[in-house]
Amino acid sequence: MYLKCPLSVCAVALCAVLGTAGSDTDPSTNPTAGLRLVDIVLECSLVEEGGGRLSMFASAFSRQPSTLVLRKVSVPEHETLDSYTEYQPPPFDPEALIFEVEVTSASIPGAESLLHADCNEQEVTCEISQYYPQHEVPEAAWFICSLQVEGGGVSATMVMRTQPITGEVGVEPHKQKKLDLPLSDSGTIQLAAQFSVFTSMPSVSTALGGAVLLDCGFTGEQHTQEVQVEWRVQHKGNGRRVLHFRGDTNEGVSDRPGAQIDSARLVAHRNASLLLPGFQVADEGTYICIVTAGPYQAQQVIQVQVQEPPSVNLVPEALQLQEGVTERLSCEINRYYPLDVQVVWTQSPSSSPHSSPSPFSSSSSSSSPPPSHLPHIYFSSHRQHSDGTYSLSAYVLVNPSSCDAGTNFTCSVSHPSLSEPLTASLTVTLPEESRLWLILGASMATLIFIFAACKLVLQWNKGTVAKKGQLKNIKTSFPLEPVPSSFYYI
Repeated sequence: MYLKCPLSVCAVALCAVLGTAGSDTDPSTNPTAGLRLVDIVLECSLVEEGGGRLSMFASAFSRQPSTLVLRKVSVPEHETLDSYTEYQPPPFDPEALIFEVEVTSASIPGAESLLHADCNEQEVTCEISQYYPQHEVPEAAWFICSLQVEGGGVSATMVMRTQPITGEVGVEPHKQKKLDLPLSDSGTIQLAAQFSVFTSMPSVSTALGGAVLLDCGFTGEQHTQEVQVEWRVQHKGNGRRVLHFRGDTNEGVSDRPGAQIDSARLVAHRNASLLLPGFQVADEGTYICIVTAGPYQAQQVIQVQVQEPPSVNLVPEALQLQEGVTERLSCEINRYYPLDVQVVWTQSPSSSPHSSPSPFSSSSSSSSPPPSHLPHIYFSSHRQHSDGTYSLSAYVLVNPSSCDAGTNFTCSVSHPSLSEPLTASLTVTLPEESRLWLILGASMATLIFIFAACKLVLQWNKGTVAKKGQLKNIKTSFPLEPVPSSFYYI
């Protein structure tokens, strides 16, 4: 998919538009404000019936490569678009299938996503097939084209009509060999878009009980009084009508409670979007917006899926180790939709230096061991509730011989409705009786230590008193006699 431009500036200019192209201007109030008309060239396929001749199991359709040239497409104005030039066709080839379409009368809102597709690494699906309007128009051939940007972006269906070829008087124009249609001097089949139906949201996800707005609009020269809108839904092989609206009477019939179309927006902005309040699992499916305007009819398909996130909790909420008793630890995943859910149990062994190593740990370092996956997880059967949501139990068996007090168990749950997994954790503890004996043991050890310390102090004090008594006895055993008065020292 490319927009015809010089190769030196094409990639840079195309990706630069991404930063500024958007919906700052409301086209419904001023259709030309801030817009630029450009040519967009897409690789396409011409789809025809009759491809299954060799076998009853072969495809009933054949596909032939072709080129679709959208002329004068409105996209948001940007200075980088100055580098683009109009489409230049290849050398004349009567066998080439090049459909050149003027889209002024039936524009494609959000067509800038066709420009963004290359830079966003998105593919554009383009299919063309012959179309038969409800009222035949003489001297014209009709085609219908389906465009969709994969992974998000506009999806549009256009009804196209061949245009007369003006050439030299008396000179028959060349014809395309396969379709036997007149070609322009540049070798293209010239068409004009008469009517288009589009959506900006080909896929929608919603939470249970929320209101869902399914986007659908149309363009063309037909008066809105000629328009009829019908919404249908298909799910698991069953189809039913959701709503039908007639523009001539400005009245609608709803087959689903609460379903509605804003008639004022339908008339003023050609907006046929469907509002569905209180969306339930039973409402899920493929919704089809069918718009009929005079002889034309086109549709858009929107996939709608419920995504209800689960709640996660552990049972029991606290786990105490009992010698010789294997405990069951259950992760309860409640009320989620759809059914796809993944559960992972991990175990983080205790980092206490006195605890024994866990058999699930692959680390022998002194730091906290990393969590490891538990190999054996047991699942209950899925339980479906009246609202269509599901619940599941995933449990593990905790053996005291394989873990210590302080070991952490974590249940991690992944689901399409979650941007990141939900987790629930608990840490294994000792039972109350064990903790009581531990406290008593510690108290006894403290008392024994204090008693021993006191005994040592008393013994030391007794030893000190005994030594002082011995010194006193020595002094009294050897008294000093007084010096006689008859002796004089000279």
